[in-house]
Amino acid sequence: MSGLALFAGFLVMVCARTSPAQAEGFGPFPVRNFQPFQQLVLTGLNPDQAALENTSYVFNVSRNGQTIMSGGPGATGLGDTTLMSKYQLLKEGPAMPAVSLRGAVKLPTGDRSAFFGSGSPDFGLGFAAEKLVAARWILYGNVTGVVPTGTIAGFGLRPTLSGLAAVEYLWSENLSVTAHFDYYSSPFSGTGSKVFDKGVTESVLGFSYRVAQPLLWQVYAVENLDLIRGSAADFTLSTLLTYRFES
Repeated sequence: MSGLALFAGFLVMVCARTSPAQAEGFGPFPVRNFQPFQQLVLTGLNPDQAALENTSYVFNVSRNGQTIMSGGPGATGLGDTTLMSKYQLLKEGPAMPAVSLRGAVKLPTGDRSAFFGSGSPDFGLGFAAEKLVAARWILYGNVTGVVPTGTIAGFGLRPTLSGLAAVEYLWSENLSVTAHFDYYSSPFSGTGSKVFDKGVTESVLGFSYRVAQPLLWQVYAVENLDLIRGSAADFTLSTLLTYRFES
């Protein structure tokens, strides 16, 4: 049985009862791109990490017999910083979904030599849509394009495309269950490694619970589907507590 199936059983126990819900969802989960270069190290217990405990490297990438990327254990530092903004273009109507324009700029605040950052800015633009259907169901769709600048380890970077399709069920005004499918293309091409050159497809399942009016608790699982033979972490379980400023 897959990790995502086990997590689905956990959700059934959490959502033991239902009650009338308001037509306002919590939205898709703040998932990350688990393509290996985007997420070089995942903390947690797994056999692969245990096997690397006594080695002198955490990651080591070679091309034509020459090491082009490597990193030692215990490295810490500030990564690149992303500034994001969103503006609603269309309000939701009986047949029309709400549509928002999203923009982002990544600032090169990370140490390029230690691979904490790219050393150059990136620019992103995308659209987000959502639509309430059948009183308790909310559909979401996001698409984002990113134009990177500069190079990483001598490799040029190409524009990337990511997309998300999600559905949220409003179990009550304080509890919802959400599932979505994510796709991320890779900024690399021609490295000779499928791990870097291929994109990532992932499925996500989890719940959002409003602990108090401004406090939101979310637990979600991410499983790599590998539909396009890319590479990512097989199974990841995440939880976060968010304080939302509301007027």
